[in-house]
Amino acid sequence: MGHPLVSVIILNWNQKELTDECLRSMSKVSYPAFKIVVVDNGSIDGSLEYLRGRHPGITYLANRDNLGFSGGNNVGIEYAVAEGCDYVYLLNNDTEVAPDFLDSMVSAMESDPKIGIAGSTVFYFDPPDIVWFAGAHANWLRGDMVDPRVGKPLGTELPPLEDVDEVAGAGMLVRTRLIREIGMLDPTFFIYYEETDWCQRARKSGWRVVWVPESKVWHKVSMTFGELSPVMTYLMTRNRWLFMKKHCPRFPLFAVHYFLRGAERFCRFAIHGQPGLAKATYLGIRDAFLGRYGKGAMEKLRRKSA
Repeated sequence: MGHPLVSVIILNWNQKELTDECLRSMSKVSYPAFKIVVVDNGSIDGSLEYLRGRHPGITYLANRDNLGFSGGNNVGIEYAVAEGCDYVYLLNNDTEVAPDFLDSMVSAMESDPKIGIAGSTVFYFDPPDIVWFAGAHANWLRGDMVDPRVGKPLGTELPPLEDVDEVAGAGMLVRTRLIREIGMLDPTFFIYYEETDWCQRARKSGWRVVWVPESKVWHKVSMTFGELSPVMTYLMTRNRWLFMKKHCPRFPLFAVHYFLRGAERFCRFAIHGQPGLAKATYLGIRDAFLGRYGKGAMEKLRRKSA
């Protein structure tokens, strides 16, 4: 009996050197049945030519525009499913992987046909033993995903497989049968909370979402927007509302908390001399209330913070 086929989808947007490093890491992977699909999200830095010259044996798909994490990955997912893969693995381009990271993931999936999504342990690239994200559980009042392992070493004695509400979109394995049943990532989010939404849609349809401690990925964090940038603040503020509107069992209670928390953050940023973050918070709340999703005010905030 052969090994299930995995399509590893790597999304690139003007980060050819990081993607090159990720692909070099993938060249050491021990799992025998995988293909790589690089989706370029409308880069203008010559990424495709650069990567094709260094990694000619993989598939490249080119988008004319930046479709965000959700829309860009959906292009790769649609291609991979049409090609007949058994599983799709979404891997951030700003990561490097352990050689056996796929072996443990596929083994976990094959152990139970009701597991629809599995997540790797994602560590900081530096320091490499500290957890960036593993598996999280929902706080339905705040609209946050809580992972008690974040910022701590995992230790040498690994915990068992764990059912969770969310795994990291930076490293997640998804069963093709689940994708055919519930669909792909919701492009409305553009970026942030789309994998959280996907996990919740899977759980609502009766699938298990699990964290696989043995599968290890290292994340070069915040290469795209930076820690607590105006763009990230805007998108996280806006998309938290969208996610909770879709899934929160007591949404009116959350809505009160959301506006109070947003007002507190706006005032705190303004008082501490961070007008860019204050404005991003306001725009996030405004666009959430008005239903303005996709790129929204992202480009305006990026220009002002440049």
